Amino acid sequence: MKSSYILVYIILHFITVISPAYSQENINREDFYSFLEDYIGNLHSANMVGDSSLSPQTNLELRVRKWNDYISAVLPARYLVVVPVEEVSVGREKYNRSEVQIDYSFQVKFPQLNFRFENNVSNPEGSFKLDKHQEEVEGSKWIILIPRLQKLLVQSNLARKFDILRNHGNLLFKIQLNYSREGGWTHFYHTVITFNSIRWEVDNETVWQLESLPFNEIMLHNKKD
Repeated sequence: MKSSYILVYIILHFITVISPAYSQENINREDFYSFLEDYIGNLHSANMVGDSSLSPQTNLELRVRKWNDYISAVLPARYLVVVPVEEVSVGREKYNRSEVQIDYSFQVKFPQLNFRFENNVSNPEGSFKLDKHQEEVEGSKWIILIPRLQKLLVQSNLARKFDILRNHGNLLFKIQLNYSREGGWTHFYHTVITFNSIRWEVDNETVWQLESLPFNEIMLHNKKD
């Protein structure tokens, strides 16, 4: 099972690299929420496909085909989601690096069925945590991912240059959506939501960032999972 998972990941990686349709789109938080709502709505719509005159197996095949055709048409996709920073506080400074705490609001919510997620953000400072919560909506299980940032270490000269206490800027989350056929060709494709990097921009300049893990580390990370 692990070897097949790795093969799927490699295929998805090369799709990412070579697909001309796989361009990055800047999108604000509200538009990203709207995209997810519409995307998930299409899954619900596919699950409603059916004809009482047909057999259950035929109806299942119709639903699978409708969803798989849709997901193949809209994915893969990569979004740079712009989230406004609402509040900034600065703590102690040491060796030209200041401890900074920022407040913002962002989450990614999706059904547990036919979805999964990956966190491929490099986190040497230990400042990033992807919290996972579950809730039940009309009998279905949903996943809520909340990206949390602890104290950030920001170069003090940049903090002063951009006056971050008054000029808060935005967080930019690089989020990738792809699909996996690991369930088999006669099953619903799964949507894979991946967090790849985070950066904080003020006046279009980066004051802090976490990049994506190197490819070999992502492979080891997924193999352990």
